[in-house]
Order: sequence, then structure tokens, then C-alpha cells
Amino acid sequence: MPIGRPCDNLEPGNKCAAASFHPVAATTPESEDRPMLRPTPPRTRPCPLGGSPRLRDGAVGGMAAGWTLALAWAVGVSAALAEEHRPQPTAPPAAVTQPAPKAESILLITIDTLRADRLSGYGYGRPTSPNLDRFMARGTRFEWAFSTASYTAPSHISMMTGLYPSFTSVGLDNGRFFKLSGRTMTLAEVCRDAGMRTAAVISNPTLNRRLGLHQGFAVYRDMQFDRQTGAYNPKIAATTTDEALILLDIVHNAPFFLWVHYQDPHGPYLPPAMYPELRETDVPPERDLELPIGADTSGYKAIPSYQVVGSERHVGEYSRRYDNEIRYLDSEIQRLLDRVDQLGLLRHTLVIVTSDHGEAFGEDDYYFAHSHSVDVGQVRVPLAFVGAGVAAGVALQTPATVLDIYATALEALRLAGNAHDSRSLLPALREGREPPARPIFVESFSQRGVIAQGTFYRNDRRPPESRIWTVSPTTNGHHQPLGIECRQLLSAEPVPDGLKESLRAELDAFSIQAEEAIRTTFEELLAKLKDKRTRAEENGLKFWRDKLGYPFELEDVGPTEPTLGDEEAAHRKALIGLGYLTDDDD
Repeated sequence: MPIGRPCDNLEPGNKCAAASFHPVAATTPESEDRPMLRPTPPRTRPCPLGGSPRLRDGAVGGMAAGWTLALAWAVGVSAALAEEHRPQPTAPPAAVTQPAPKAESILLITIDTLRADRLSGYGYGRPTSPNLDRFMARGTRFEWAFSTASYTAPSHISMMTGLYPSFTSVGLDNGRFFKLSGRTMTLAEVCRDAGMRTAAVISNPTLNRRLGLHQGFAVYRDMQFDRQTGAYNPKIAATTTDEALILLDIVHNAPFFLWVHYQDPHGPYLPPAMYPELRETDVPPERDLELPIGADTSGYKAIPSYQVVGSERHVGEYSRRYDNEIRYLDSEIQRLLDRVDQLGLLRHTLVIVTSDHGEAFGEDDYYFAHSHSVDVGQVRVPLAFVGAGVAAGVALQTPATVLDIYATALEALRLAGNAHDSRSLLPALREGREPPARPIFVESFSQRGVIAQGTFYRNDRRPPESRIWTVSPTTNGHHQPLGIECRQLLSAEPVPDGLKESLRAELDAFSIQAEEAIRTTFEELLAKLKDKRTRAEENGLKFWRDKLGYPFELEDVGPTEPTLGDEEAAHRKALIGLGYLTDDDD
């Protein structure tokens, strides 16, 4: 079935429908249905179920004087926040179960570069996350949860829109050149339009407001440019928690959506404290491997250049530093969760804890890096829901995806909206039961994968002779085709040929639609930019054409190359420091 034409683009405008890929849940206990590909209907402005929008024109941007002054004093925010009473919904349709108690607010905590299997609560042998373990035990967690991509921007965009990355205006770019369309409705916009307070504390420069995820947030505390020093101020976990506590104290007495993003344990692994209990006494031989210092940031058979600590070359030391980063992060998140308890918020607040992607620790010969594949270690993430009627002490085995955060939040708040590819997990969370199984897809610029029937299948996006393998688009370093992998998640037994073929067909169907969505999006962009392109847009188009192998015919308009402004140069420097760019990257 043909897919609907995606309308995402770089131009802000009225919200409209975006094409999406909808896997259909299983209808029989023996197998899962093949996905049906279909366009989604046009969206209307969301409102509480059973009601209608009641925000007056221009409401967003106005607020009570005390709220404005408090924010201006506490976090230096000049933009005003809306202080509207949330419309009271009428009784929901019969298909929607009334939660008891009802969620009125959402606290979303996203952790950068956190592998699920490095948390002690997920079976890791070292006590890296005692506080998170205890907190997740107060709710429901998914043992096998997956991000939608193995790098930051597309994964977070999926959480906030309910769309797989390829079906958005950003596509598989990592926020380097393209931003989220103003026509794509975000979770923050839905909450804002329902009268909720919306705020975010962001720690990764990739999520800078130029990406577009600030849409709908009255306060968006991304990495702040320091005009005195000419640099971005990196936020360690303590700084992120400090800012989050200020915002939480301000917003908590009304319905709110607060997003807190922690950069730790993303490299370079420089924890402010080292924990003795995490030091290994007997280092396994494979963990005591010595690697050369990499010439680039790819981490292929080497220590990525941005990760290097002194002259250290032992894999075990970097692994220990990663664990210490997690332990430090764990203590800082606990400060935020303690405040949630002190304010008594859990009864009416749904707290969601997850990560955008994992990290490679030798899989595919990559070390201490991500984005180069969709190996399980790079896409398996923690996912837990606590509070607001969620069953406690439950660990579910059915694979889930961070994509489902969008629909789950909408249903928990009883807000209407187009969930696209996202599916609400709320019934399973309330009852502590397994949700229906369905295929889950993961993406990167080099590979795609599918998780279904307890099995993981991945394959390269392009054949080995394709020009996309000449250089990595995220690190400008080593990049290579990896071929096919098919394995069971819970068993070392070989995958039957019939199941392997079924998964291949499943992934091929998704990939065809995803590639067509990307092509359509960029053909529209080319038409819009035919006469005039900005420097960033021109570079972005060339980037996708040359490094991702899209057969676009570009007429070189020869844009001027202006000197970077101070803020843009500082943002670029921050990305280089995190391994996203290199000094010679155009």
C-alpha cells in the first residue's frame, strides 16, 4: 500500500499530517501481523478529549507576574510562560479507561548514551545505578526497550512526535543541518495547547533549539552560549539537576510537562568522582585489551580521539570510567527524584525514564562510540514508567520502543492527538501485564533493524559498493558495511530460516517506505530552495548526496562562505568536543 506524502519541511507553518509507518499488532498468539503501510489523516489542533480548545488567542506568551519574575530570577529566562488554567475535559469516550489516579503532569527524564545492560537493575554485575533501580521498582519497566536510532537527534524527535526518524524533516541527520518542521506537532505543543506549563532542561548541544525540538516549550534551557568566554557552557549532571529543581519548584503547582535531559554518561568519560566499589579486581582478558589512539572519532578498533584520557589505552579503564559516569549520574538524578517525593507529585505525575541510545563496547569492532550501526548494544535502552496509577514492581518482557512515549503520554493526560507510529502502553502499565507484540524498527545512517517474535534482525541500508561507505557522516572516520545479523534476544539458538526470511521481508517493507519518505521530503526541499539556499542548507544537501548516497542532482549555486558567528562557532566547537564533528568537517 503506498505511503502518504510526508509534509515535513524546513519551513514553519500550520500543523498538518505527516506520513508514518504503522506496524499492526499481532492478531494471533503464534505470530505477528505484517505491517500495513498507510498515510495518516490530517491533524487538527489537539484538545482535551471530549472538549474543544479554550485557549484565547495569544495566550502563550502571557502569564502572571509572579511566574514571570520567578523564572527571570531563577533561570534567566526572558520569554514569558503561559499561566492558563487547563481546560477541564468532559467524560472520555468509553474506549478510554479512566485512570485512578489520573495523570495531570509528565516528567520525562532522558539520559544520553546509556546502555540498558550497564544498569545494575538490568542485570549488570556492578552497582552502577542503585537509586534508579529503586525508583524503577516503584513502577513498571521494560526489559527489552529500544530507541528508534543509535544517535541523539532522531531518537529524541521520535519521542516527541511519535514518528520514526525517516518520516520527519530531519530524517537520519543528527541535527547538523536540518531541523524539525514547524508543521510537525510535538508533545510539548499538545501539552501547551491544553493549558499546561512546559519547560525543558537540555544538556547536549545536538539538541540545541536550532534542531526545532523547542517547539511548544515556554522555557527551553539548552546549552547556553557565554558571550564573555566565547564558548558553550557544558552541563554536567549536577548543573542539569540544579536547573531542573528550580523549574520543578516553579511549575509543580499546576499541570506541567517537564523534560530533563542528562548528557552523562556520553563521552568523553570524565566522571567528577570515582567510586571504589566499581573498580574491578579481576579484569577479564578481553576487557584488559589495549587499543591504539584513534586518528578520528569513529572508535573503529581504536580509542576515539575525543575520548582519550592522557595516554590511557586499556579498554577496561574506559569501561570503568563509563560505569563511574553512570554512578555519578545516578546520584544526581536521585536529587531530582527526592524533590518529586517531597512535593508529593507521583500520585498525579507520570515519570518516564529512558535513554536516546546506547554505546558500542567492541561490537562490530567499534569502541566507546555510537551511530555506526544498530547493534543491540547501541539501541537497547532502559524504559520505565512510575507514578499516576502505574503498577509497581513490574518488569515486562515484551519489546517496547521509546517511540511509544508520545502516545502513552497523550493517553495518560487524556489529550487527543495523532499518535502516528506511536502506541500507548498505558493499559499495560496500569494492569502490569504484557502489551500486544508488534514489530519495532531501529535506524541509523548505515543500517536498519527490526525486532519481532523475540528476534533481532539488521541489515545495511546500501550495498558494499555504495559510496556512502567512504566516510562516516557523523565522525568523518572509519565506516564500513556490516552485512546481516539475525539472532534471538533470549537464546543462543540459531534463528529458523523461515523466521529469518519473514523478518527480512518485514524490514524491507519498512525500508522501502522510509527511503521514499526521505526522498520526498528532500525533493520538496530542493524545490523550495531552488533559487536561494543558505550556507547550511547547501552544505546539508551536499552532505546527504555525497555521504548518504542519495541520487540528488544539485546545481551548485556557489553560496558565499561567511565567517562563522561567535555563537555558531562555539556550537561547532562543542560538537567537535563530543565527537560529532571534526576540525576539517564542512
